Amino acid sequence: METRLSISNRALSLCGANSLTDFDKDETPNARLVRQQFDSTLKQALSVHEWGFCSAYISPALVSDNDNIKDSTGGQWTNAFQQPTNLLQIRKVYNENELTDYDIGVHNDRKVIFANVKVVALLYTIDITDVDKLPQYFTQYLEYALALVLYLNIKGNDRYYSGFVNQVNQILQNAIRTDNKQSRKTIESDNTIWINARG
Repeated sequence: METRLSISNRALSLCGANSLTDFDKDETPNARLVRQQFDSTLKQALSVHEWGFCSAYISPALVSDNDNIKDSTGGQWTNAFQQPTNLLQIRKVYNENELTDYDIGVHNDRKVIFANVKVVALLYTIDITDVDKLPQYFTQYLEYALALVLYLNIKGNDRYYSGFVNQVNQILQNAIRTDNKQSRKTIESDNTIWINARG
Protein backbone atom coordinates (compact mmCIF):
# COMPACT_ATOMS: atom_id res chain seq x y z
CA MET A 1 0.00 0.00 0.00
CA GLU A 2 1.45 3.34 -1.07
CA THR A 3 1.35 6.30 1.29
CA ARG A 4 2.59 9.87 1.13
CA LEU A 5 5.29 8.81 3.59
CA SER A 6 6.56 5.90 1.46
CA ILE A 7 6.62 8.00 -1.73
CA SER A 8 8.31 10.90 0.06
CA ASN A 9 10.96 8.67 1.64
CA ARG A 10 11.88 7.14 -1.71
CA ALA A 11 12.10 10.66 -3.19
CA LEU A 12 14.34 11.78 -0.31
CA SER A 13 16.49 8.67 -0.79
CA LEU A 14 17.03 9.65 -4.43
CA CYS A 15 18.38 12.96 -3.11
CA GLY A 16 20.65 11.24 -0.58
CA ALA A 17 18.61 12.72 2.28
CA ASN A 18 17.36 11.14 5.50
CA SER A 19 13.92 9.51 5.62
CA LEU A 20 10.93 10.89 7.50
CA THR A 21 9.41 9.05 10.43
CA ASP A 22 5.94 10.58 10.06
CA PHE A 23 4.62 12.56 7.06
CA ASP A 24 2.40 14.86 9.12
CA LYS A 25 4.27 15.15 12.42
CA ASP A 26 7.97 15.08 11.53
CA GLU A 27 9.31 18.64 12.01
CA THR A 28 12.72 18.36 10.34
CA PRO A 29 13.47 20.91 7.59
CA ASN A 30 13.20 18.16 4.95
CA ALA A 31 9.80 17.07 6.32
CA ARG A 32 8.46 20.61 6.11
CA LEU A 33 9.84 20.90 2.58
CA VAL A 34 8.20 17.62 1.52
CA ARG A 35 4.83 18.66 2.94
CA GLN A 36 5.12 22.00 1.19
CA GLN A 37 5.88 20.42 -2.21
CA PHE A 38 3.95 17.13 -2.24
CA ASP A 39 0.45 18.21 -3.32
CA SER A 40 1.59 20.66 -5.99
CA THR A 41 4.01 18.06 -7.41
CA LEU A 42 1.23 15.45 -7.49
CA LYS A 43 -1.14 17.84 -9.31
CA GLN A 44 1.58 18.80 -11.79
CA ALA A 45 2.41 15.14 -12.43
CA LEU A 46 -1.26 14.33 -13.04
CA SER A 47 -1.48 17.24 -15.50
CA VAL A 48 1.69 16.59 -17.52
CA HIS A 49 0.06 13.91 -19.72
CA GLU A 50 -3.44 12.69 -20.57
CA TRP A 51 -3.13 9.70 -18.22
CA GLY A 52 -5.74 7.03 -18.89
CA PHE A 53 -6.08 6.06 -15.22
CA CYS A 54 -7.31 9.52 -14.21
CA SER A 55 -9.47 10.42 -17.21
CA ALA A 56 -13.21 10.98 -17.09
CA TYR A 57 -15.84 11.88 -19.67
CA ILE A 58 -19.18 13.30 -18.48
CA SER A 59 -22.07 15.53 -19.48
CA PRO A 60 -22.19 18.12 -16.67
CA ALA A 61 -25.49 19.53 -15.42
CA LEU A 62 -26.74 22.83 -16.80
CA VAL A 63 -26.97 25.29 -13.88
CA SER A 64 -27.90 28.49 -15.74
CA ASP A 65 -29.25 29.33 -19.18
CA ASN A 66 -29.63 33.04 -18.58
CA ASP A 67 -28.31 33.95 -22.07
CA ASN A 68 -26.49 36.88 -20.48
CA ILE A 69 -23.86 35.37 -18.20
CA LYS A 70 -20.60 37.24 -17.67
CA ASP A 71 -17.34 35.57 -16.68
CA SER A 72 -14.65 37.22 -14.54
CA THR A 73 -13.11 38.96 -17.57
CA GLY A 74 -16.45 40.35 -18.77
CA GLY A 75 -16.93 37.76 -21.50
CA GLN A 76 -20.55 36.98 -22.45
CA TRP A 77 -21.88 33.39 -22.35
CA THR A 78 -25.31 31.85 -22.78
CA ASN A 79 -24.98 28.85 -20.45
CA ALA A 80 -23.15 27.67 -17.34
CA PHE A 81 -22.53 24.01 -16.45
CA GLN A 82 -21.54 22.51 -13.10
CA GLN A 83 -17.85 21.64 -12.79
CA PRO A 84 -17.18 18.11 -11.51
CA THR A 85 -16.08 18.14 -7.88
CA ASN A 86 -13.02 16.02 -8.74
CA LEU A 87 -11.88 18.22 -11.65
CA LEU A 88 -8.17 18.91 -11.91
CA GLN A 89 -7.84 19.97 -15.56
CA ILE A 90 -10.23 20.27 -18.48
CA ARG A 91 -8.83 18.64 -21.60
CA LYS A 92 -11.65 19.18 -24.10
CA VAL A 93 -15.25 20.37 -24.17
CA TYR A 94 -17.53 18.95 -26.86
CA ASN A 95 -20.95 19.82 -28.26
CA GLU A 96 -22.41 17.07 -30.43
CA ASN A 97 -18.94 15.57 -31.01
CA GLU A 98 -17.45 18.92 -32.06
CA LEU A 99 -14.99 20.86 -29.95
CA THR A 100 -16.54 24.03 -28.55
CA ASP A 101 -15.24 27.21 -26.92
CA TYR A 102 -15.52 27.43 -23.14
CA ASP A 103 -14.22 29.20 -20.07
CA ILE A 104 -14.19 28.30 -16.40
CA GLY A 105 -15.16 30.45 -13.45
CA VAL A 106 -17.72 31.07 -10.73
CA HIS A 107 -21.41 31.84 -11.24
CA ASN A 108 -23.84 32.23 -8.31
CA ASP A 109 -21.16 30.86 -5.92
CA ARG A 110 -20.70 27.69 -8.02
CA LYS A 111 -17.64 26.60 -9.96
CA VAL A 112 -18.88 26.39 -13.54
CA ILE A 113 -17.93 25.91 -17.17
CA PHE A 114 -19.23 28.67 -19.43
CA ALA A 115 -20.29 27.82 -22.99
CA ASN A 116 -22.55 29.14 -25.75
CA VAL A 117 -24.26 25.78 -26.38
CA LYS A 118 -27.09 24.00 -24.55
CA VAL A 119 -25.34 20.64 -24.04
CA VAL A 120 -21.69 19.85 -23.47
CA ALA A 121 -19.60 16.76 -22.85
CA LEU A 122 -16.41 17.16 -20.90
CA LEU A 123 -13.14 15.21 -21.07
CA TYR A 124 -11.08 16.00 -17.99
CA THR A 125 -8.33 14.92 -15.62
CA ILE A 126 -9.48 13.66 -12.22
CA ASP A 127 -7.80 15.22 -9.18
CA ILE A 128 -6.60 12.10 -7.34
CA THR A 129 -5.44 12.78 -3.78
CA ASP A 130 -5.40 9.18 -2.47
CA VAL A 131 -1.93 8.01 -3.54
CA ASP A 132 -2.86 4.37 -2.90
CA LYS A 133 -5.08 4.58 -6.01
CA LEU A 134 -2.19 5.50 -8.30
CA PRO A 135 -0.72 2.84 -10.62
CA GLN A 136 2.86 1.78 -9.90
CA TYR A 137 4.29 3.23 -13.12
CA PHE A 138 2.86 6.65 -12.22
CA THR A 139 3.97 6.40 -8.58
CA GLN A 140 7.54 5.88 -9.75
CA TYR A 141 7.34 9.01 -11.89
CA LEU A 142 5.82 10.94 -8.96
CA GLU A 143 8.73 9.87 -6.72
CA TYR A 144 11.27 11.12 -9.25
CA ALA A 145 9.34 14.35 -9.93
CA LEU A 146 9.18 15.04 -6.19
CA ALA A 147 12.86 14.16 -5.82
CA LEU A 148 13.73 16.66 -8.55
CA VAL A 149 11.95 19.46 -6.69
CA LEU A 150 13.52 18.44 -3.38
CA TYR A 151 16.98 18.05 -4.91
CA LEU A 152 17.18 21.73 -5.86
CA ASN A 153 16.25 22.74 -2.32
CA ILE A 154 18.49 20.21 -0.57
CA LYS A 155 21.58 20.13 -2.79
CA GLY A 156 21.14 23.02 -5.18
CA ASN A 157 21.99 23.06 -8.87
CA ASP A 158 25.17 20.99 -8.59
CA ARG A 159 27.00 19.08 -11.31
CA TYR A 160 24.67 16.09 -11.00
CA TYR A 161 21.43 18.04 -11.39
CA SER A 162 21.21 18.05 -15.22
CA GLY A 163 21.79 14.28 -15.29
CA PHE A 164 19.03 13.87 -12.74
CA VAL A 165 16.68 15.97 -14.90
CA ASN A 166 17.41 13.63 -17.83
CA GLN A 167 16.70 10.61 -15.64
CA VAL A 168 13.35 12.06 -14.51
CA ASN A 169 12.39 12.74 -18.13
CA GLN A 170 13.22 9.14 -19.04
CA ILE A 171 11.07 7.85 -16.15
CA LEU A 172 8.22 10.06 -17.43
CA GLN A 173 8.54 8.71 -20.98
CA ASN A 174 8.49 5.13 -19.66
CA ALA A 175 5.38 5.88 -17.60
CA ILE A 176 3.63 7.43 -20.61
CA ARG A 177 4.44 4.37 -22.74
CA THR A 178 3.05 2.05 -20.06
CA ASP A 179 -0.07 4.19 -19.65
CA ASN A 180 -0.66 4.22 -23.41
CA LYS A 181 -0.46 0.43 -23.49
CA GLN A 182 -2.80 -0.01 -20.53
CA SER A 183 -5.42 2.61 -21.40
CA ARG A 184 -7.64 2.87 -24.45
CA LYS A 185 -7.12 6.35 -25.82
CA THR A 186 -9.65 8.85 -27.06
CA ILE A 187 -10.60 8.05 -30.65
CA GLU A 188 -12.19 10.92 -32.52
CA SER A 189 -13.76 10.17 -35.88
CA ASP A 190 -16.59 11.69 -37.92
CA ASN A 191 -19.40 11.50 -35.35
CA THR A 192 -18.05 9.10 -32.75
CA ILE A 193 -16.04 9.61 -29.59
CA TRP A 194 -14.82 6.59 -27.64
CA ILE A 195 -13.47 7.32 -24.21
CA ASN A 196 -12.03 5.00 -21.62
CA ALA A 197 -12.91 6.78 -18.39
CA ARG A 198 -11.15 4.82 -15.72
CA GLY A 199 -10.65 6.25 -12.26
